[in-house]
Amino acid sequence: SRCGGSGVTKESEEIEIKIPAGVSSGEMLRIRDHGEKAPGGRAGDLYVKLHVGSSSEFQKDGQNLKKQLTISISEAALGTKKKISTLDGSEVTLKIPAGITHGELLKIKERGIPDRRGNRGDLLVRIRINIPDKLTKEQKEILKKLQESGL
Repeated sequence: SRCGGSGVTKESEEIEIKIPAGVSSGEMLRIRDHGEKAPGGRAGDLYVKLHVGSSSEFQKDGQNLKKQLTISISEAALGTKKKISTLDGSEVTLKIPAGITHGELLKIKERGIPDRRGNRGDLLVRIRINIPDKLTKEQKEILKKLQESGL
């Protein structure tokens, strides 16, 4: 009586699906036996088109992730260590060598996106050096001394 004689009824069902690691936007997942059912036949397959959301912190480049880190002039000249957040929410310590220049890329191995075989890409950190537009009198004096010393 529910099908009106057609042998088929429309029903909604919520299912849980496993998304494999390393998928990209536009990929399709096939979920067997969760599609439309023909009268007297078995259910077909459900196809789910994936859309990978964007992040304000990371940019995807294949299996690698890219992010930017801004440091001060003194940190660039002297070197430093910085805590960097990773995709899985943990932090790693990145050693920034003395004398690094604006735009240099540092690599943190195997902290990128995992692929279906369990291999991971890298996390690539682009260094940006913050050059202040306003300096105190003391900061100007220090920079003038550095300039006079040839640095």
